[in-house]
Amino acid sequence: MSAVVKFTNTNYVIQTPIGSGSNVTIRSDNIVFDGNVLINGGTTQVESVNSTIHDNFITVNDGEFGNGVTLGTAGLTVDRGLAANVSLIWNEPLKSWQLTNNGTTYANVVTSNQAILKAVHDDPAPWLGGNLNLGGYTVFSNVGNLNFTGNLAISYSASAPGNIANTSIVYSQAPGYGGSGLYTSSSAGKDELITRTRAILYSIIL
Repeated sequence: MSAVVKFTNTNYVIQTPIGSGSNVTIRSDNIVFDGNVLINGGTTQVESVNSTIHDNFITVNDGEFGNGVTLGTAGLTVDRGLAANVSLIWNEPLKSWQLTNNGTTYANVVTSNQAILKAVHDDPAPWLGGNLNLGGYTVFSNVGNLNFTGNLAISYSASAPGNIANTSIVYSQAPGYGGSGLYTSSSAGKDELITRTRAILYSIIL
């Protein structure tokens, strides 16, 4: 049996002493609001396990009065318990989306002068912030030679690499009789590339 209480052309107010820590509790299986819900409080905490939101856009920093995010940043944060929280934020001073996976260091996702990139080749000038580990994969060009601008430094190899069929390998070790420290490995064997100085010396000796 249901009960209906109607109030016509007036407001209905339930009030407890403000600042006393008192609460209004409604116990029911379901609560249905047939109108908008306005919450005028400093904190809204939802303790449901599963939440379903029909909106396809969620607005944060609503009510902004300035030109941009006045507080500097706005975004979404994931609570990771004892581990550092992670976030996806909009950084207003940098005009860039940023994300963090350690709660401290933020990396730009998109800047104001950069289109959203679908692949590395969409970026006309990509650059790395650290070492590149290929993990056994290959660097190649399908339109010509690989071009290097600047010096190419090859660290010493602890041991000479094995041969790979139909491949010549260039590696570096301590300079030997050839004086260059650059070695080749192929099906013909392993040998050191000789410098011009050593070549002249050997030609005189021989």
